[in-house]
Amino acid sequence: MIKKSLVFLISSLFLSSCPYDDASAYFPLNTIMVKRNGSTEKAVVQSQTQRFSTFYSTLETPSISINKKGNYIVTWTDSKNGTRDVYARKFTIGGIAQGEAFQVNTTEAGDQNLPCVALSDNDEYIITWSGKSSSGNGYDVYARKYTSSGSSGNEFKVNTSVLGDQWISSVSINSRGSYVIVWQSSNQDGDGFGIVGQKFDAKGNFFGGEFLINSVTNGSQELSDIDMNANGEFVVVWKGNQNYSNTVDVNTRKFTDIYARKFDNKGSATGSEITVSTTIGENNFPSVSINDSQSFSIVWNVKENNTPNYDIYARTIIGNNQNTQAFKVTGFNRPDALSKSVVGIDNNNNKNVVWGSDINNRLTNGIFMKKFNSKNQEVAPEIKVNLNGSVLQPEIFLEKKSADFSIVWKQY
Repeated sequence: MIKKSLVFLISSLFLSSCPYDDASAYFPLNTIMVKRNGSTEKAVVQSQTQRFSTFYSTLETPSISINKKGNYIVTWTDSKNGTRDVYARKFTIGGIAQGEAFQVNTTEAGDQNLPCVALSDNDEYIITWSGKSSSGNGYDVYARKYTSSGSSGNEFKVNTSVLGDQWISSVSINSRGSYVIVWQSSNQDGDGFGIVGQKFDAKGNFFGGEFLINSVTNGSQELSDIDMNANGEFVVVWKGNQNYSNTVDVNTRKFTDIYARKFDNKGSATGSEITVSTTIGENNFPSVSINDSQSFSIVWNVKENNTPNYDIYARTIIGNNQNTQAFKVTGFNRPDALSKSVVGIDNNNNKNVVWGSDINNRLTNGIFMKKFNSKNQEVAPEIKVNLNGSVLQPEIFLEKKSADFSIVWKQY
């Protein structure tokens, strides 16, 4: 029912280093911000140091999860100690902080980054992240489970396979506290990256072994996202290049597409994966949201062939009806190549889509949102969510019954 993934936030980490010698002359210390529906934006945490050698300062990749009570958890990474560590902070429905920010990971060797959080209706929560493998083979996926009082067990390794990188995780939890973690795994499906999942019961015990999500294994499948509804049904989306075709004719040249696969509340696939994207070109950074009627909406970043522009596209699958069309979300405020989008769908199939845009100027960019009804018709023109500052890495949560939204982002 409640998730939020970090997964595609990694895209912003791969921007080139800032060419300026002294970044503080152009960018102030950065802040993790949050905005609830109908409320003003507020700061969750502010960085303590500035990394002059790169464009980014210390705070990165925020993620948020909210339960039906309105309580919420925000996670992020902070490199104030020289390497990235995972931090979190809990808030009540009124936005009152429940204590100070706390460090999640206990292993501090190398970067521990790319966190994702899922909060249950009884205020228990699970935080996942990617950390350098102790075996030296790359990254592993780690997690730590917390009770409603804030006490926790030890961090633990999620993945069983240890060859190459196991990383970029996403987690979602249902109303009973069972949860599923997904990530991309190197060479586990026999060719490049594949998407792997692991189920857990409400007590945090492993439920079965890890399982392969993509049914097509040629090429590479990456950047997965997951969402689960209150009943435990879930959808996983990812990008894949199994149909890559570098033809001479640019109009037919294929790069990457967006795929999805749906699972029942027992964790069994309800069918094979489906191709979500319909545009020919570069389809990247998907995000998914499923409601309690098993309808789900997916958004992604697209660069169509023969155009220099990037746009956000969306597609909604109503129940088991796959005969739906993708539609363009963005208008004037287009994303750039590394912008991600996020989506929330309520139980009436209304949707909020949020994306970051810095196509014009890094100092005047922002977070934009557009609302759609159940027929995918625009309810109103796109609006800017944040008041000021240079914004990166937005993440949204949409309450399934009321369509109230909460957004978290990184701001300079």
